[in-house]
Amino acid sequence: MAIGTPVDIGHNQVSSGTTLAITTTANILTGDFVLIVAMGGTASTQITSVTTDASGNVYTVPTAGSQTDSASFAFTPNAVALNSGATLTVNFGGAAGRHGIQAYRITGLVTSAAAVLDGAYKENGQLSQNSGSITGARLNQNSNITFAVVAGGSVDVVTGFAAGAGFTSLGGTASPCFMDIAYQISSGQTALTFSPSWTTAGQSRLSLLPSLRGVVSASHDYSGLLGVSS
Repeated sequence: MAIGTPVDIGHNQVSSGTTLAITTTANILTGDFVLIVAMGGTASTQITSVTTDASGNVYTVPTAGSQTDSASFAFTPNAVALNSGATLTVNFGGAAGRHGIQAYRITGLVTSAAAVLDGAYKENGQLSQNSGSITGARLNQNSNITFAVVAGGSVDVVTGFAAGAGFTSLGGTASPCFMDIAYQISSGQTALTFSPSWTTAGQSRLSLLPSLRGVVSASHDYSGLLGVSS
């Protein structure tokens, strides 16, 4: 089963607060992988938990960034169906600073929370220009999807955003919390380099989330059906 294109199911942003909710704009289907990506304006404003949703989906929050403009993320694999118009509530470690969140549903990913992540979260130091580059390793030989984040906080990293070679932009959130997200579907144990650019120079940070493993199709030996001994 091929990994599907991420489907935007909602976003939100706020100037301050310890919680932020998304009202979903599309149905979550049975078996979907749901990913929530966030950035916080200070080191203490990363995701700490996601409230169990109305269908009982429980969200895992892996270790991610802990700096100003770091990305963080949460996910639930093999989701129970949830209708459009439902609420996803994200809880943060602190109220200070801007928060932005973006959610997607994805098909074709491993359904085990323990097995789906490939590699580790990576981020660079803060930038002051309108471009940057970050490289991360992939460990899995099979198909993966990798999400990359440009977080600008109060700096507009959305206008003129270009994801760079190999990545496709998914758009982002604007004021009061500027954030752009891109993805790449690839296979093989190769390094991934995210080299985006945008119009406005200013304080920002690039992050690569751990790659998400795709489902590996079972192989079958059909030689007997063809009259050939294996």
